[in-house]
Amino acid sequence: VEAMLENLRAKAAGSKKRTGGRLPKPLKTALEHEQWSEVLQLGIEGLANNPWHVATLHAMARACEGLRYNEVELAYLKEALDANPKDIEVNRHCGRSLGRMGQFDQAIACWHRVEQLAGNDAEAAQMISHLAEEKLRYPGGKPPVAQSPPPAASEEATDEAPEPIEYEAVQAPPEIPRSPQQVLEEAIREDPANVGNYLRL
Repeated sequence: VEAMLENLRAKAAGSKKRTGGRLPKPLKTALEHEQWSEVLQLGIEGLANNPWHVATLHAMARACEGLRYNEVELAYLKEALDANPKDIEVNRHCGRSLGRMGQFDQAIACWHRVEQLAGNDAEAAQMISHLAEEKLRYPGGKPPVAQSPPPAASEEATDEAPEPIEYEAVQAPPEIPRSPQQVLEEAIREDPANVGNYLRL
């Protein structure tokens, strides 16, 4: 995808850089109906004429999100931000997706840009706070991968006793260090009458 975008930019070199404009109706319709393959096909056709069209790049990033193509999603988002770093909705999408992928520092930076561009934005403030907590929880930068559920038992009844299943020992996750604020909040829950904890908080 990165090579394709680079080739499209090279092909359009010298032409006027047009970043704005609405989505063509067929692409908008495919996006609304979550027809992701159609969005990608129409999007590539649109980028062939204008590789800097932010709305098209954003639509393709949303299709990749729907298909769970994380790295490709980020490639289209980066291209959209390169074309217009001040696009609020692309910065929002970047913030959500980077946070979902565990890239907390970059996600927080996107939400700070939303704050600067949109002023007093409630979602941006809430997400910055949430991502800061997630960063403390997962210092490595990525949340742990969820284990798949055990296979469902067969519906067919049998008279024989099932054989015991041996499970591998699972190491307990390391204890997450708590912030001073969390310690004080827990102390307040345990002893609400202690005014000193409120003052320290």
